[in-house]
Amino acid sequence: MTLARAPLLSLVLLGMVACHHRPPPDSRAGPPRGEIAIRVINRSVSDVVIEMVDGGVPSRLGTAYGGATDVFFVPWERVQSSGSLRLLGDPVGSTQAIVTDRLSVRPGSMVVWTIEPVLTQSSAAVY
Repeated sequence: MTLARAPLLSLVLLGMVACHHRPPPDSRAGPPRGEIAIRVINRSVSDVVIEMVDGGVPSRLGTAYGGATDVFFVPWERVQSSGSLRLLGDPVGSTQAIVTDRLSVRPGSMVVWTIEPVLTQSSAAVY
């Protein structure tokens, strides 16, 4: 009798697994959370203070050291309202500064900003 019940038990278990449904996603969860990575390739010899400009107000991210590559992470919540940002580079000991164009980003984006020795030749891209 035990051998006869095994196929029946298998069918019942298979039916239970096949009928299982996932709960619907929570509509109150809001937008996805994440970060924006900002990679600064500083080809100049000067250290450059990097700031993110939001609504005309700069906030410091850190320092990109001369001849080095540095990465800064910005929480998505800091740019979420506009979905865009601008970066400001202020070389230490200089009166010159550089500002990127407005960059459109989304969670998980990586901004690559290459700062050249001649600041006006610098470029930024979003990936």
